[in-house]
Amino acid sequence: MSSAANNSMNQPLQKHIRAGHFVFKEGDSSQEVYVIKQGRVAILKKKANEQIELAQLGERAVFGEMSLIDGNPRSASAQAIEDTILHSIAPHAFHFHIKQLPSWLQTIVQVVSQRLRKSNDKKLLVSVQQNLESLKLFLWIKSQNGARSYNYSCVIKEFSAVSRATPKTIELHLDELCKQKIITISSQYEIKLLDIQALKPHSLKEGAQ
Repeated sequence: MSSAANNSMNQPLQKHIRAGHFVFKEGDSSQEVYVIKQGRVAILKKKANEQIELAQLGERAVFGEMSLIDGNPRSASAQAIEDTILHSIAPHAFHFHIKQLPSWLQTIVQVVSQRLRKSNDKKLLVSVQQNLESLKLFLWIKSQNGARSYNYSCVIKEFSAVSRATPKTIELHLDELCKQKIITISSQYEIKLLDIQALKPHSLKEGAQ
């Protein structure tokens, strides 16, 4: 095959993704690499049936490369936030260019990819824990006016506004606080505080250093 034909086969293809549509989903076996020409894409990872946002990517950002480098299924989902135009680089095209690199540099690329996967998992766990602690602080602050019960929908709306957490994520955190017997949720969707001390920030508790 001629050099010109080879170059033609290894050029990126252009894809149009409508807002709300997925480029790929976590667990997929697809291996294309994408570069954002126009628009925005959210990188999402599933946790307890909720999609946790790891990042938002804009113009010229690259994503999807880890599955191609290490051969594993997609470690996260990619969803268009708005109508988006992507350059799609097929596996054969990517490997064609990677093979031009020295073997030692190819090894570094693979190691970096594996470390990024582990980093994303840790980032997800930290994000979930931080949101839960923030919700506890939010409820503790509300309790300082003397009230001990609050409307379920109002709490979700207010906390979502200050934390940017999704309503579904907040519901999961409220369920967790119920399991810990810190709050209870009545059949009338009233949140009642059972253990205000457990909501109090550690730095304000007696004996905290």
